Amino acid sequence: MKLKKPAGETLLLFSEKTSLQFVLGHAYDPLSKQKAPKVLADALTWTDQALVEFGIAGLSLRGLIEFLKAALNNSNAAVRTSATKTLVTVKIFAGPSIKDLVEDLNPQLLKTILAEFDKVDGRPAPEPTRTSVDVANLVPVSTSGGKAAAGGGDPLDDLFPRVEIDSLLKGTTILADAKSDAWKTKKEALEMLQAILDQGPNKRLKPTMGEIGQVLKARVTDTNKAVQSLALDIVARIATGMGKPFDKQCRFFVLPTCTVLADQKAPVRASAIQTLTAIANACETLEPMVSGIATALETANPLQRSSLLAWLVERFKDSETTPGLDLNSWASSVVSCLDDRNGDVRKAAQALLPTLVLYAGYDYVLQQANSLKPASRSTAVPIIQAARASAAPPPSKPAAVTAPAKPTSKAAPLKVPEASPASPVDSSPPPAASKSAPVSKLSGVRRKLPQGSIPRPESRAGTPVEAPTSRVPGKLGTGLKRPGGAPASAKPTPTPSPAASANLPFVSANLDAKKARLSKDAQRWINESGPTRKDLAELLHHQMEPHASKELSSLLFSRDHNAVNDHVSGLTMMYEFYSSAEAGDDKLGLPFEDLRAVGLANADLALKYVSMKAHEPQSNLVQKCLDVVEAVIAFLQTVDYQLSDPEALCFIPTMIHKLGDAREPVRNRVQQIVQSLPKVYAYSRVFHLLLEHGLKSKVSKTRQGTLDELGGLLKRFGLGASEPNKAFPVIATAISDKDPSVRKSALVALSEGYVLVGEKIWQLVGHLSPKDKTQLEERLRRVAGPSSPDRGETPEDVEVFSNPSTADEGLMRHEFPDDHDLEDNPQNETANDITIAISSILSNDPARSVDALKKIQKVLEIGPEAGPSSPAYRDLAEHTEGLIETITLQMAHVFERPHEITQQENFRLAKHLIQTLNAFCDHVFLAESLTVDILTSLLEELTLRLLQTDNSPDSRVKDLSRFINMIILRIFATCRRMSVFRALFALLLQIVKPFPSNGTSPESQEAKVAELVLKCVWKLARNIPQDLEKQVLDPVELFPSIEHFLQSVPPNEWRARATNKVPCGDMPLRTIKVIIQHVVGKFVGRFI
Repeated sequence: MKLKKPAGETLLLFSEKTSLQFVLGHAYDPLSKQKAPKVLADALTWTDQALVEFGIAGLSLRGLIEFLKAALNNSNAAVRTSATKTLVTVKIFAGPSIKDLVEDLNPQLLKTILAEFDKVDGRPAPEPTRTSVDVANLVPVSTSGGKAAAGGGDPLDDLFPRVEIDSLLKGTTILADAKSDAWKTKKEALEMLQAILDQGPNKRLKPTMGEIGQVLKARVTDTNKAVQSLALDIVARIATGMGKPFDKQCRFFVLPTCTVLADQKAPVRASAIQTLTAIANACETLEPMVSGIATALETANPLQRSSLLAWLVERFKDSETTPGLDLNSWASSVVSCLDDRNGDVRKAAQALLPTLVLYAGYDYVLQQANSLKPASRSTAVPIIQAARASAAPPPSKPAAVTAPAKPTSKAAPLKVPEASPASPVDSSPPPAASKSAPVSKLSGVRRKLPQGSIPRPESRAGTPVEAPTSRVPGKLGTGLKRPGGAPASAKPTPTPSPAASANLPFVSANLDAKKARLSKDAQRWINESGPTRKDLAELLHHQMEPHASKELSSLLFSRDHNAVNDHVSGLTMMYEFYSSAEAGDDKLGLPFEDLRAVGLANADLALKYVSMKAHEPQSNLVQKCLDVVEAVIAFLQTVDYQLSDPEALCFIPTMIHKLGDAREPVRNRVQQIVQSLPKVYAYSRVFHLLLEHGLKSKVSKTRQGTLDELGGLLKRFGLGASEPNKAFPVIATAISDKDPSVRKSALVALSEGYVLVGEKIWQLVGHLSPKDKTQLEERLRRVAGPSSPDRGETPEDVEVFSNPSTADEGLMRHEFPDDHDLEDNPQNETANDITIAISSILSNDPARSVDALKKIQKVLEIGPEAGPSSPAYRDLAEHTEGLIETITLQMAHVFERPHEITQQENFRLAKHLIQTLNAFCDHVFLAESLTVDILTSLLEELTLRLLQTDNSPDSRVKDLSRFINMIILRIFATCRRMSVFRALFALLLQIVKPFPSNGTSPESQEAKVAELVLKCVWKLARNIPQDLEKQVLDPVELFPSIEHFLQSVPPNEWRARATNKVPCGDMPLRTIKVIIQHVVGKFVGRFI
C-alpha cells in the first residue's frame, strides 16, 4: 500500500517518456491474470487517472475496451465499480459511439453503465495536463478534449474504422431510386440509406462523397416534405459521421439547407435547423459555411431570413469562435434586414449585429448602410452604433478588436457578445408575414379554364382553347382579359433589391425598361434563318446587363471553346426560373407576386435570345430554346397575361419560320407552341402573323406548316380568326405552289373556310387560274360543306338511341320558362350563323349570350330523326366540341362570382346554359361525338357548380343544383359510356393526386369535389353488368384505362393515403377493384 502512489507516479513518468499506449499495452496481460481484487481495482483507478491526464490521443481504444469489459464481468463489486468509472471517462473522451461496444454485456450491468453514461452526457472532455513523447512527435496536442489533430489520426479509428459512403451503396438501388420522379420511390430509397447509416459500423465515414452528394442536394429541396425531411436527416448523419473533413462538402449542402428555412411548416424548418447545427458541430467552426449562409441571407423571404438569423445568434452565443472569421459577406444583407418590414427579421438582425461588427469591423458595417434609403439609413445607423458599443471586447483582450477581418496575431478564444436587452431575439422560427398571392376557392383542383386566353369582345368569334392545370393559386374572379393588355390585377411592383434577387437569373422588375426596349427594336428579332448575328448579340447583351445576373449574362454570351454548352446552361437557368415561377415554387425565395413581376419584366429578353439562337445547327441548343418558349408561355398563361404586339414580334415570327425546320421533332414541338399561342395572344393576331411571315417564306416546309396552322385556327375559332376578304386570296395563291405538299395544305385550309362560308368561298378567294380552280373544285366536292347535296343524306351507320329523360326535360322546361324569345329565330341557319352564335355565347353582354344560346336551342329542337336532314343541324354537328367548350367556359365566368349570380341577367344566362346542355343531351348522335378531354372539362365544371349551388343560401340558386345534377345524369345516359369512364378517371386523378403534397384537409373544397366525382364513378359502376350485357361498354377498352389509373398512383400509395388519413383515402383503389370484379364476374362464367 505504501508503494501504490510512487508506483503510479513512476508509470505516469514512463507514459510521458514513451506513451500511455506503451504502458497500458504491457499491463493488460498481467492485470487480466491478477487474482487479487484490490490490485485490479487500484490498477483501474490508476488507468482512469492516466486517461484524465493524458487524454486518448495516440491510444488504441479497442484493447482498452476489451480489458475494461473483462473487468466488468469480475465478481468483485469494487472492480466493477472502478471499471465502470474508467469506461465513463473513455466515453467522455471518445463520444457516445462507445455504447455500441458494450451491448454484449448482461442487461443488468448494461443498464447501470448506460445510466452512468447519461449522467455525463454533454460534458466536455477535460484538457490533458500531460503529453507523451510519441504523441508530441506526431502532432501538437489538440485543444479539443485531448483528441489528436487530423495528422495524428483519430483514436476511434481503431474501434470503428471509417467507411466510404459509396461502398455502402454498392449492390443497392438507392442511387437510382433517389433520382426517381415518384416521391414514394425516393422516400423508400432514402429510408434504406438512413437505415444503413444507422448501423454501428457505418456511423463513421471517410471524407469522400460521390454521386450521392448531388442526389442528396436535390432531395434537400424536394417538394415532397417526407422526402425532404429524410434528406435533411441523412445530411446531418453524414456530417456527424465525417466530422471536420465535412467542411469540403459544405458548398453542396449549406445553401440548400438554408433555403428550407423558408418553408411554412415548422417541423420542416426544425429539421433544417438540426441539419445546420450538425454541420456546424462537425466542422467545428462556421468558416466553411459562411459563403452559403451569405447567399441564403440575400433572399427576400422573411421566414428564411428570420429563422437563419435567429439560429446564427444562438450559435454564436453558445460557442467559442475562431478569431479571424471573415463575415464581411454577411454585412450588406444583415444591414438591409435592419429595415425589413417583418419584425422578427429586424429583431434577429439587431441581435446578430454585435457579432457582425466584431468580425467585419464597425466601419465596414456602417458603410453598408449607405445603400439604404435616407429614412432607412437614419434608423439603421443608431442601431449599428449601439452594436459597436456592445461588441467592444473586455479590456484584457484588446487584440481581437483591432483585427476584425484576419488578425495577424493569435488571440485567445473569445465569447461573442450577446445582443443588448433592448432587442431580444426569440430563437424559435417566427411565422411568415410575407404577402402571398390569394388562393382560389379550388386552387389546384379544377383545370383552370383559359382566363385571359380567349377574349370576349362583341364582334369576335371563337371557341375556347383548353389550358393545362395550373398549380399556382389563382383568382377565379378576375375574368377574361383583352388581348395586348396587362391583367387587371397586375399592380406596379417595386424592383427587387440586388440582395433579394441574387439567386435569380433576372434581378430587375422594371416594366418601364421593358416597354422602352420594345418600342425601339421589336422588328429586329424576326429571324428567318441563319446563325446568330453579331450585331443582335451585342445589342441583346447590352440590354440584358442591367437586368440579368452576371452568371446568366456570362453563360448566354460566352465565346470560349465550350460556348454552346454555356449557352445551353444559360437557357436552362431561364427555363428553370420560368418553370418554377409558373408552378409557384417557393425555392426561389420570393413571393409569387414578386416572381410574377420579375418574370413579366424580363420575358422579352428570354424570348429575344431564343429568336436569336433558334436557327443554330446544334439540336440540344434548339431544343433548349423551345423549352424556354414553352416555359414562358406557360408562365404568362398562369399569371393571366396577354402579349402585346411588340412582345409577340420578338419571337412568334421566328417560331413561324421554325415550322419549316428540317428536323421532324423540332417541327412537331414548334407546331405545339404555335397552337398554344392563342392562350396568351389574340388568335386573330396569330392568324395575321402566320399569313404575313409564314406564307412568304422561301422554305416550302415553312409554307406547308403555316397553311396547316391556318386551317387549324379556322377550324377551332371560325371566321373570327381571320379577315376572309384579305386572308383567303393569299391562301389561294398557294394552290399554284411548286411544292405538292404546300398545294395540298392550301386546299385543306380553304376546305375549312368552305365549311364555314359555303359557296361564298368562291367570292372570297378571288380570281383563280383554270387549273387552280379545278383543283379547288375537286377538293371541295369531297368536303361536306353547306352547298354539298350529300349533306342531306342520313348517315347509315349512326345508331339513334331513345331518350330516357323525357320527363326530366319536361320538368326543366316547366321550371325554366322560355321567356317567349325563341320564335324570332329563323329555321334555317347557315354555317356562318352557327359559328357566330357559338362565339357569341362568350359575349360580355349576358343578353347577347342568351340570344346566342336560344339560337342553338332552336336548332336542337329539331328531333334526332329529322336532324341529319337539316342544314343547320348538320352545321351544329360539325361544331359540337366548340359548343361544349364555349358553354363550359361561359359557365365558369357566370358562377365564378357567387354574389353576382343572383342578378337577373346573370341568373337568366345560367338558366339558359343549363337548358342548352339539356337540349344537347336529347341528341345521342351529338353527345357520343364528344371527346374525353371535352367531357373531362365539362364534368369538372358541372361537379364544381353542383357543390356551389347546393351550398348557396339563396333558394333560387339552390334550385339550380337539381338541374345541374340532372344534366350530369343525362350525360351519363347519352354520351359514349367509355368516354365518360375515361373522363371521370382523368378528373379523379387530376383532383386527388396532389392531395398528400398539398396537405389537403377533408373539409376542403377539393376533397368535396373528389367525393362527388367518386360518387359519379360508383353510379356508373353499378350499371356495368347491364352495360356489358347490352354491349354498351367494351372491356377491351375499359381495362387499358384502369391500367393507366393504377400506374398513375400505385396501389401501395393508395393504402398509405388511407393510413395517413388523406382525403378519399384508398377509396379510388377500392372503386377500381369493384369495377374489375363486375367485369370479371360477368365474363368468368362463360369460360368455366
